[in-house]
Amino acid sequence: MPIHSREYVAKVLLILDIGIWLQPNVTIAVSGSCPVECRCENRDIYVRLLNHTQTSSTTSCSSRNLKRIPRDLSSDTEAILLRNNSITMHVGIKNAGKIRLLDLSHNMIQGFFGRLSLPHLQHLDLGYNLIPRVSSGDNDFFQLLRNLQTLSLRGNAIRTVDSDTLDLPRLRVLDLAENSLTSLKVGVFTSLSQLTHLDVGHNNLSDLWLNFLTLSHLDISFNRITSLKCEHLNATTLDISGNAFVILDAGSLQGIETKHLNLSFMPYLWKIASSALSGISGVNTLDLSHNYNLTFIEDGFVGMNNVSVMNVDRSSIVQVPLDISAASDMTASLIGVPLSCPINIDYLVHSQPHNATCVWQGQILTVPELTSQKNMYDWSIASPQIIPTFPKIITMDLGMVLEIQCTAFPSTARINWFRLDERRKIEQPMPSISGMLQLRPLNFVNSGKYLCRATSEYGAVNRTVQVIVTYAPVVIIPLMITHQYVTFAWNNSDPSIASQFRVRYFEWIGENFTLIRTVFMDHLVRRYTIGNLKAGTLYKFCLYLNKSGTVEELDCKNMTKKMLDISGRPFGSAYELLIVIGCISQISRTGRLNWMRYHWAVYPNYGQIAVPVPLMLEAHAAQHPVSVLWERTHVCCSTSLIKNHNTTDFGFCALAQASSGDHFWFLDRWNRKPWM
Repeated sequence: MPIHSREYVAKVLLILDIGIWLQPNVTIAVSGSCPVECRCENRDIYVRLLNHTQTSSTTSCSSRNLKRIPRDLSSDTEAILLRNNSITMHVGIKNAGKIRLLDLSHNMIQGFFGRLSLPHLQHLDLGYNLIPRVSSGDNDFFQLLRNLQTLSLRGNAIRTVDSDTLDLPRLRVLDLAENSLTSLKVGVFTSLSQLTHLDVGHNNLSDLWLNFLTLSHLDISFNRITSLKCEHLNATTLDISGNAFVILDAGSLQGIETKHLNLSFMPYLWKIASSALSGISGVNTLDLSHNYNLTFIEDGFVGMNNVSVMNVDRSSIVQVPLDISAASDMTASLIGVPLSCPINIDYLVHSQPHNATCVWQGQILTVPELTSQKNMYDWSIASPQIIPTFPKIITMDLGMVLEIQCTAFPSTARINWFRLDERRKIEQPMPSISGMLQLRPLNFVNSGKYLCRATSEYGAVNRTVQVIVTYAPVVIIPLMITHQYVTFAWNNSDPSIASQFRVRYFEWIGENFTLIRTVFMDHLVRRYTIGNLKAGTLYKFCLYLNKSGTVEELDCKNMTKKMLDISGRPFGSAYELLIVIGCISQISRTGRLNWMRYHWAVYPNYGQIAVPVPLMLEAHAAQHPVSVLWERTHVCCSTSLIKNHNTTDFGFCALAQASSGDHFWFLDRWNRKPWM
């Protein structure tokens, strides 16, 4: 068969998304009946991810514009190829007792209907269909697939996967990439005891809890993840590329063991702290390539692991960290990195990294050129350079404290900060201490562009940063739910533009929520109680803000009939926790805080937090099993932010306006968000 023929090319491209390659060079006539729309033959099937080859009796019905599965299949058929058709239902397979492979990819299947009675099926491809979910109601479909080893659901419209659905004891490869997943429930994969390859890349995941998994390959690339906190996650190869990390630090990656870590192609990543790998063990190769906004890697970053191969190609760092330059046994790739020749001259000359270049007086020098010219220049008379230890854009919430450290090379360079008035084209000097610009507390007038200038007798260099001050998003938090009423609160919003809040609550009637009532209230209100609730009924409460006639939905919460004791309620994040503290604190309008010490209790499951009402400290500590329990003491003052520099895992700061006792702000040290 000519290698350029259409038939040959079609066979070569028979590579399934689950890693199955049908060899084109073995074609043997198959005895028995064969559907008129199909072609039947024996082929060598190589399952790449399982590293296994087998010869199978194959019925190929791909690209035939079929609306249904052919019924007159041979009883000897072991593999059915039905990709690129218009099939809407997977039912109808007859005489299929020997089928081990079924390819229904690129069709129009909209869900799991009925039971798939293929007890010998090992490889199932349902990729690129219209399946919206994998729910507990689909258990019947998977019930007889006890021998299934690879399952591809790639490229569907799946938004949720229930934890009790995929009970497949022999499944080794699961592909959920290119769907619409926004979250995965805790423990959704724990029943897959034989799972070795998991791909949930190219979804919309922002939070991911993967606990007690041991895998050969885990792909969570190109989601919206900003931190990955796991418990006993072991993956030989871990791909986290293309996610939304801004800074990699000690809280970014936790509870992970991997040999090959991919952190490339992150569009917002600009800084890697020295503690970034403190929650990961066993890293041997590290890929940080194509992080185009990555400008700064702290010293000590690599030294926390035994990294032997590191790829930083196409990043924007100007200085190689000291532990990389001092590691004689590390191979570093620095292709396309704008390194400064004066700053990195010793490392580049001694280590001779392959294809690395550096910048000197506007010229790009290769390492051999730098080596030959090392003694030709007086590197000490070079203009100073600013080490890009801060990003070009900083967005922070109202009331925060912003500190920006400007560092220059050499250290003798003078550093000054200015605020740029671009309309009048002037530079307003700003006070700073040792290159540190402080804006505290942030207000909207602080929004604008700031400039750091490093000056020496040989020249000057500038670096600008755009500061954007915003409001934190509003979140509803239930304080108490009883049989008859619900009380909920919400954090602060923008009082300057808010003319009115609206609370709407809905009752679940039939199959939908029905609007019961809309309540209008002043924009200063932060808490509301709704009574006359029906027992055993599901309600939804939504908060809206009327801005100059435009109604904006802020948040919605579903609430059911049950008692919630605020002193023992576990919160999913500090985001909720601090709002509740602020709401409780407003109860006391004594002119000063009447509580100065309180407990922080860290729950062992998933890092959830519980906070007690101040009057119930000891009772809460005695009743709840906690893994960590300690006290925080805050001394409140009227104007300055209380900063706790000795914070541990859940360290927070608080600012209280003690003169009136009416307003309290709480600061989350992780997310840098103020509440109340």
